[in-house]
Amino acid sequence: MRELIVVESPKKARTIGKILGDRVKVVSSIGHVRDLPPHQLGIDVHNDFACQWQIVKGKEKIINAIRKDAEKADRVFLAADPDREGEAISWHLFVLLGKDDTHIKRIAFNEITRKAITNALKQPRDIDVNLYNSQKARRVLDRLVGYLISPLLYRNFKRNLSAGRVQSVALQLIVELEKQIIAFVPEEYWRFAATFSCPGGTFDAELKKKGGKKIVIAGEAQARKLEKALHQSAFTAKQVKRTRSYRNPPLPFKTSTLQQEANSRYGFSAARTMRIAQSLYEGKSLGRTEAVGLITYMRTDSTRVSQEAQAAAREYVRQTLALTAHTHTRRKQTGKQKIQDAHEAVRPTDPFREPAAVKPYLTADEYKIYQMIWSRFIGSFLGRAVYKKLSIQVVDTEGYVFETELFSLFDPGFLRIYSPLFKQKETPFPELKQGENVLLKKLTPSQHFTEPPHRFTEAALIKKLEALGIGRPSTYASILDTLVKRSYVKKEKKSLRPTFIGTVVSDVLKNNFSKLINVDFTADMEKQLDSIEQGQADWHTVIRDYFTLLMATIRGARDKLRQGLATDIVCEKCGAPMKVKFGKRGEFLGCSKYPACTHTMDFDVDDKLRIVPVKREASTEKTCPLCHKPLMLKQGKYGRFYGCTGYPSCTFTEPLECPAKPGFTIDMLPQSLRACPACGAPCAIQGTQYTNQLVCTNPSCRKRRPVNTGIPCPMPDCGGTLIERHRKERPYYTCSNRPDCPFTVPFQPVEDPCPACGFPVRYVRRGKTKTTITCANKSCKHKEQLQPEGATAKNT
Repeated sequence: MRELIVVESPKKARTIGKILGDRVKVVSSIGHVRDLPPHQLGIDVHNDFACQWQIVKGKEKIINAIRKDAEKADRVFLAADPDREGEAISWHLFVLLGKDDTHIKRIAFNEITRKAITNALKQPRDIDVNLYNSQKARRVLDRLVGYLISPLLYRNFKRNLSAGRVQSVALQLIVELEKQIIAFVPEEYWRFAATFSCPGGTFDAELKKKGGKKIVIAGEAQARKLEKALHQSAFTAKQVKRTRSYRNPPLPFKTSTLQQEANSRYGFSAARTMRIAQSLYEGKSLGRTEAVGLITYMRTDSTRVSQEAQAAAREYVRQTLALTAHTHTRRKQTGKQKIQDAHEAVRPTDPFREPAAVKPYLTADEYKIYQMIWSRFIGSFLGRAVYKKLSIQVVDTEGYVFETELFSLFDPGFLRIYSPLFKQKETPFPELKQGENVLLKKLTPSQHFTEPPHRFTEAALIKKLEALGIGRPSTYASILDTLVKRSYVKKEKKSLRPTFIGTVVSDVLKNNFSKLINVDFTADMEKQLDSIEQGQADWHTVIRDYFTLLMATIRGARDKLRQGLATDIVCEKCGAPMKVKFGKRGEFLGCSKYPACTHTMDFDVDDKLRIVPVKREASTEKTCPLCHKPLMLKQGKYGRFYGCTGYPSCTFTEPLECPAKPGFTIDMLPQSLRACPACGAPCAIQGTQYTNQLVCTNPSCRKRRPVNTGIPCPMPDCGGTLIERHRKERPYYTCSNRPDCPFTVPFQPVEDPCPACGFPVRYVRRGKTKTTITCANKSCKHKEQLQPEGATAKNT
């Protein structure tokens, strides 16, 4: 074997292997091969922050296999991704292989194509030590914060809490915005919309000014008085301007704008977008042709496009679109953050590879992202969109000014490609001359209230972090993912809303670690990491200064954190302040004089993040069916439930009632399954937190079991039946012998043999416009469309 190429991804290895053929061997390290130990700091803070690197668990066999291949090879090329993480992977592989550096070289390429890989093999280089040191410094910083601040949180508050150098600042931005929303006081204002007519047509306008000053109408009395006066006025077109308006094509995507656009357009999370883009970068097999990467490297903060790629895009525009690519000077991205221009923008590797041509080889999500990247890149080489613009000012005798701007698309320019043009009814401009009288046809006053700032979406938060110079393109997805996984933030539609525990963590960090966890300090640290990468700063010095400040801050915060989270709620038994406590069963209020006073209270958090005590009162509506004493609402490990006030003499419990989720009703089940198998009493379907259950109505029994449809599992020699489960409120059906039998039906099953293959089970899917019945045999999938009464209408 002459040459060995080591990459970090198996899919990337397969793509490169198909491109280069048998003349080289391509293997994968499957990510990082060495890291800091998982359960200890792993950094010698007294010995110049020496790192105790160890092989990642489970990677020993992989490393040994790479070593054997490297010993047989004349030359070894380390070809991990062209960024800090890729350089770190290459460095650790270099150390583990232990060969002479003349035999091991680093290569990097921005796209996985034959030409790019061949050029990289002709220009091998040594490991970039500065780039590796920058990654190492970032890893050490994150480890110091995670292992020195996080324990203070979970020891004094709640397990599984964590702090992060960048993550905590992102959380702080979300929480501070939520506090602004809570503190916001809406103010009333009125708007006046008017429809005017003139000899040449009609147009709409809005009241804007009086006597050259912006007009503010604060109340209904003022609005009604003005409405009456305007109806009695005469109006003149004081100003009529016909001009052109231009919209420049956007720059090609960089990582952050790609994540923002995918989130705005399709609702994709940053993590989901990056997974899809990674798949497109690592390569797809397009029919019988060789596998090829469809886009360039997707982690970049640059919008630069190589001269070669520019030439290819211009040729596509000329040949395929029969247009002339614009030749004006390309705009450059602007921003506070310093651009790392090592990589190009995110673009298609070949402009002639149109989305429609590769669609059959892509998943639905991959096609959406590729189409978005391709159209934005091609669109950036087209001319700007040109609109005809008509500006009108209408003035009455009292000096009230109505204004409007009308637009009509004249030349679509880049909108031909990047923004789909919807067919809209063209509204012709009115033929109006300056100084001409106009007639008020309709006047519509409307009441409005000022609105609070909108919560961050993922796209808006990424844009904010980038503008502040916090984090890097490759980190945004993991930051947002961590905030959701830690339950610091919850998603409401597309918005990010802080939870109670997220607000607690943010406030604790802000009050105790304000010198370290704030916007300015974090942005300055990013600049220092960039300086290390460029060889302008020593990573030891940067870490040493940070560690000194970190330890001083921790020493000052320890005693404050031990005091817990105080509230202004008073203990009902002793009058001492109550504190928020975190237990196995959730949060509760505990007396600050514990253990002298053991009084506790439940609490809820209202929309304004205020703590509201909830008294444990007996329910006056529900009584125990066994002893007839009142039931009390209690909090347990698995949520709230009703418990008998006669406990421990009476142990009756009943889960908190939940509405039944969609799925089988009791009338749809076989008669034999509607009775309790233990006592024979009738059963009812009752909703729980996660799914539905069959519950015995006998108070002394109350036996619960899954909703069994009674339909036999069609898998041979199984003997199970299909039972109902739920995922995000939607029912699906699995075999009762799961996990031994993996058979699953995604929609309501019916015991009806397939007319095409004879499979005994099909499933019914009810959509908004049609209902279909589909064979549950994955190798068949015969489908029939049903009419409302159930008759077959169409076979597929």
